[in-house]
Amino acid sequence: MSDIRHWNEQDRAEEDIKKYWKEELENKSDAIFFEIEAWCFQSDQKNNDTKKELVKLIAQHEGKIIQDTLIKEIAYYGFLVEMPASRVIELLDGDSVLLKAEQIMYFRPRGQCAVPADDGTSFAGINILKPSSNGHPIIALLDGLPQQNHPLLSDRLQMSKDTHDWEEEYPAKERQHGTATASLILHGDLTDPEVPLKHRLYVQPVMRPNPQSFKQPKPEEIPQDRLLLDLMHQSVNCLFEGERPEAPTVKVINLSLGDARRLFCGKLSP
Repeated sequence: MSDIRHWNEQDRAEEDIKKYWKEELENKSDAIFFEIEAWCFQSDQKNNDTKKELVKLIAQHEGKIIQDTLIKEIAYYGFLVEMPASRVIELLDGDSVLLKAEQIMYFRPRGQCAVPADDGTSFAGINILKPSSNGHPIIALLDGLPQQNHPLLSDRLQMSKDTHDWEEEYPAKERQHGTATASLILHGDLTDPEVPLKHRLYVQPVMRPNPQSFKQPKPEEIPQDRLLLDLMHQSVNCLFEGERPEAPTVKVINLSLGDARRLFCGKLSP
């Protein structure tokens, strides 16, 4: 049987965001960050009206918009929101006018993260060949910051010029996921050695250690103050757009990041 009705709070706040809000409240977070995906219009006036209304409604909940991004080409209008835990309880209980805001398509958990990798890498039997002198990158990796001087990666990476100034706050012991993924792309399975790729690997970091975490090493995550989709859009533009594109020879973009809160979701993001 089909459920034919107007789009409402049941659609805007699905189980993933409710679970996320509950987890953040259980963690005693004073302020909770989450994303709002608004309806996107071709009309600039309609999009401006949407932002004005959301700014007003979020302020009524003592919250604020950290970042907003409009990308008309993929019909995306996203807002990163910070809100006191006490007001998030109202959202979770269904007692909030924000849930009924017609401008909102979805509430989303904040960002995505990667599971820490095993750093017990062995180099035995690996055929470490130098990259060819004309090995322009054909693969781009959007991930954590790798260890550029790692024995398997040295002289094999072309780092983006726009690394967000994260290196000083990204110690080697926490550069796990990007290092492991870069090694896998360049060398394949280390237990079954292959001839390494001749081309350099272009790397644009999109994750960094979570400064709020007490875990060691700190988990690598999308920065709390950035919309994930905006960061990806900017990273891809660096490859091909502008007066001096960084890696126009790239044909494949590797994005080995998963959302721990939306496993096997089955829905494509914008």
